[in-house]
Amino acid sequence: MIWKKKKLSLIAGFQESDFNGDKEKLAKDIWIFSIFIGVVGIAFPFSIQLIGEWVAWVLTIVIFVSSIFNVIKIYIGNN
Repeated sequence: MIWKKKKLSLIAGFQESDFNGDKEKLAKDIWIFSIFIGVVGIAFPFSIQLIGEWVAWVLTIVIFVSSIFNVIKIYIGNN
């Protein structure tokens, strides 16, 4: 819904009046990030079962770093 239908109101904290950047790029970036988080979320319990509990820390760090990267990318790319 965010990328195809351009329903940017589904993005938490998004205010159309305050946003000056490319809405197409924002919608695509958020869609890709949402898919990534979904895949990692689905893989999380299986990887813990197959590899071990230490992988939970690795995936947590991956999610945290990718979230920070995504926020910076969106903020710098749209200003």
